[in-house]
Amino acid sequence: MLSTSTSTIKAGNQNQAVHLRTACAVSQVENHSSVPGDGNRYRARTSDPNHPMPWQYQTPPDLTTADERFAHFRSIMDRRAADLQQVGWRQLSPVEDAQLEAKLRIRYPLDNSQPPEPHATWDISVIYASESNYTELETDLNLRMLEALRECTEPTEEIYAIDWQHDWYSFNPHNLRSDGAPYEWAVPILPDGDFYLFIPNDHRFGVYGFPQTNSIVICGHEFLAAIDSNPPKVFSRRLTDCRSHVPPKRTITKP
Repeated sequence: MLSTSTSTIKAGNQNQAVHLRTACAVSQVENHSSVPGDGNRYRARTSDPNHPMPWQYQTPPDLTTADERFAHFRSIMDRRAADLQQVGWRQLSPVEDAQLEAKLRIRYPLDNSQPPEPHATWDISVIYASESNYTELETDLNLRMLEALRECTEPTEEIYAIDWQHDWYSFNPHNLRSDGAPYEWAVPILPDGDFYLFIPNDHRFGVYGFPQTNSIVICGHEFLAAIDSNPPKVFSRRLTDCRSHVPPKRTITKP
């Protein structure tokens, strides 16, 4: 496999960078990644047989080359993006994606990443040990986070939803049509194998999902107060600090 950092891709190839970053999910789905939850939202976790969104991906057996598999997967993801747009998600353009990544690399250098103060870390490992009510707990997490986002944003404000290794989105929490179901979220709040980040344009607060440590970090006075007043059920144990949390390097992999 060929792996390279998106930071090495020039502006003229921004669209390729976005597409190639998504290609790594093809290998995750095909190889059934050993990381707990990694790639699952392209299969069962985000697939609801009673929901029209085509979010369950399986590689057709007649596709024999990597290019064919990637092209098919990209077409499915494009359909998914169109469906997500109907409920309030907007996929960032290649230019927006590159500009935002450049800002994030300046603000949060990956070799010394630390969420801004004030911040607090919650251990969420309880959800990974709970098969019977996993979806119930994730739905509760989504709903309470959405309520906090609405409480801390203006009616017309957008939030960036960043799945570090895949497509990036923005959404207006006040307009998002969701009852908390996992399949309704383009980028999950719950870390399922990738590093996730939810931030407003001015970075005054943030939600960080760290799969390596089964934890979620909340930063910003206002957002911390909103979460403390209505905590998700999975926030069972508050940790003291998160200096061990470092987001992974952003890589792209073409199968």
